[in-house]
Amino acid sequence: EFEVEARIAPHPLRPGEMCIDPRQGKRALTRFKVIERFTRWALIECRPATNRTHQIRIHLRHARFPLVGDKLYRGRHLMLSSFKKDYRLKPGQEQRPLISLAALHFEDLSLPHPITRQIITMQASWPKDLSVAVKFLRRLAVAGSPGAMPAENEEDAEAVEEDDL
Repeated sequence: EFEVEARIAPHPLRPGEMCIDPRQGKRALTRFKVIERFTRWALIECRPATNRTHQIRIHLRHARFPLVGDKLYRGRHLMLSSFKKDYRLKPGQEQRPLISLAALHFEDLSLPHPITRQIITMQASWPKDLSVAVKFLRRLAVAGSPGAMPAENEEDAEAVEEDDL
């Protein structure tokens, strides 16, 4: 478990993007809990304590754990070839990412009703691409599993874990 408390503001040069700005940013706090670890990735529960634009995405990037598929905050795509040892494409085919968008899903969301102030909780199942990706990771990217591709050395393993969440 870990948390990130860092002030968030609009990026001064890139419209639509947020950044960490200790002076002019608004206070933001997010708590994270690692649910499952894989060789180079992790499944993480995120609990924002504040409500800032792109808060989870920018806090994970700030902690050096960008979201898979998050182009805006430099998260890399999750490709089957990156963890399946003997991966081969058929001739003429192009590899596609397992998850096409940023790998962020609100599994449950609780908020007060605007009039009654009663807490309302909404739940949503994982989208199919996320379910399939986690299934592949569980089968092929668990440390020590026969299909997993280990990092070249310990330094690479640490760098990959930080950069390829």
